[in-house]
Order: sequence, then C-alpha cells, then structure tokens
Amino acid sequence: MKVVFKQLNNRFNVNSLLLDLKKTGFIHFKTKNAHEINSKLQYENKFIADLSDTKYLELCLNNIMDWRVNIDYLIPKLRSACH
Repeated sequence: MKVVFKQLNNRFNVNSLLLDLKKTGFIHFKTKNAHEINSKLQYENKFIADLSDTKYLELCLNNIMDWRVNIDYLIPKLRSACH
C-alpha cells in the first residue's frame, strides 16, 4: 500500500496537486452479512480514515451499497422543491 500512495502522491505532484491526508478516506465495500474487517491505512505516519459513507458528486455512498442513505438525503430536497 505504501508504494501505491507514493505513486499517487508523485502523480499529484507532477500535476501541481496536493494529496491532503486530512481529507482523504477510504471505504471498504461489503455485503450486509459480511463480518467487520478492521483495516487501518497509514501513509507518512498519518492514518487514513475508514469511512462508512461519503458523498461523491451529490451521490451518497455507503459501505454496503444500498440506496437508503441517498434516498434519505434526497427526500427533504424533493419536498422543498414541491412547495
């Protein structure tokens, strides 16, 4: 994993971008019945957050890939658009 982060960081540097580890996280996708896996990623002595859900391009994603989080996010927006 260390090699992957080093390559990623190099690619960011070439394109004048910065990999901000404070804002970086990962999601371990799984099925509803899967057991929890304690994954800890670390790069340059900084831990990368293990997220259970995130929002990407206005789409809410969670680690079990169901639509409940996205639906719960959209319902209030749709209600306010109808009034």
